[in-house]
Amino acid sequence: MNRIAILPIFYLLCLLLTTSCLSNRETVLLQGRNLKANEAVMVENKAPYYRLKTNDIISIKIRTRGTTSPQHLTLEPEGSMFISQESLFLNGFAVSDSGFITMPTLGKIRVAGLTIPQVQQRIQTLLGSNQYKNASVFVTLVSFKVSILGEVNLPGQYPVYDYNLTSLEAIARAGDFKDFANRQQVQLIRRKNNSQEVVLLDFTDANLMESPYYYLQPNDILYVPNLEKKNKRSNLETLTVASIILTAITTGVSIYAIFTP
Repeated sequence: MNRIAILPIFYLLCLLLTTSCLSNRETVLLQGRNLKANEAVMVENKAPYYRLKTNDIISIKIRTRGTTSPQHLTLEPEGSMFISQESLFLNGFAVSDSGFITMPTLGKIRVAGLTIPQVQQRIQTLLGSNQYKNASVFVTLVSFKVSILGEVNLPGQYPVYDYNLTSLEAIARAGDFKDFANRQQVQLIRRKNNSQEVVLLDFTDANLMESPYYYLQPNDILYVPNLEKKNKRSNLETLTVASIILTAITTGVSIYAIFTP
């Protein structure tokens, strides 16, 4: 094989050396803290209570002592121990534009701006002033979902049953990052009033756990972009095919030149 045929292969090897390697700085999560094997490192970040907004949907279950259960007060489906997310959504109470829900017997109740425990206590108080003093109230936010897109193994929309869901846990639900995910510039898109706010999260920085955006809120979107190296790798695959073809052509031309008088 002559020097002309070797040139494409040499060029290909140079590209491999410059584009295929990922550093620890790009892939290792939560760097920057001096962690110890025998001593815990404390991180201060209290999970915030989510306050209800318009269009949120809550499930309300009311139970009383004895055999009588006030089914007319709740809209939960009967006859099954296992209730789907869709059933909870369809049978839940939607927060109106004015911030109220409307319950049978109890009427309109303002819940916007309240936390789930506060709503639960308010309904408990209203029941006490009626005929259900010993009733137990259970309130759940059923419209809590997050969407995870981009360079993760299982992108999609996920219902959330834990109000203290962290961004790390969300990525875990999506099957972790792909190899060429840009962990340093993950975009968190959050609805705020009538607009959207976007903030960049660096999952390689341990200070993420102290960020006010560490805990997710309903309807948050996490978008994980890819590293530039992924684009180079895709281009490299195209160049690889081109190099093989070029090498075959130049080798054929060289052989033809040798054996042609």
